[in-house]
Amino acid sequence: MIRPTALLALSLSLLATAASARVCVDDDADRRVCLEQPAERIVALSPGATELLFDAGGGERLVGAVSYSDFPPAAKKLPRVGSYKRLDLEAILALKPDLVVAWISGNPGTQVDRLEDLGLTVYRGEPLRFTDVADTLERLAVLAGPAGRQRRRRPFPGRHRRAAPALRRRRAGDGVL
Repeated sequence: MIRPTALLALSLSLLATAASARVCVDDDADRRVCLEQPAERIVALSPGATELLFDAGGGERLVGAVSYSDFPPAAKKLPRVGSYKRLDLEAILALKPDLVVAWISGNPGTQVDRLEDLGLTVYRGEPLRFTDVADTLERLAVLAGPAGRQRRRRPFPGRHRRAAPALRRRRAGDGVL
């Protein structure tokens, strides 16, 4: 027979595990993006998003990408879901993603909105500055889960942050960084 205190401890443990599985980040559109658990099936809607997902450790969870997503070489094997400027919504839905990574200024906003209307969770990214890339990598690693963070190919976010001051000095005046 289970004692009441043991049952309570087990219940609290299960609740804590369930709560810790939920992952949330703020995207570049200043929206909170939450998943009940780290993404298992991800679709990238730009070549840049595809590469960032691989660098963030989420490459094994990618199930679809747009045309010209060709780096790293493993990205070439992913099913195509249109181009960044003309998405194939049916192909995206058929892949049953639990996360779609969109490009704010590159993807058609009406099509991305439609994906959300159809119930998909969308992370909208727009890394404009060098340091934004590091932030995006960290957010995508959170959405891909602990396994994604452990599989990252290299300590990319930290490298970007450390390199930014030197790049600013070299590129002073051109307004890029």
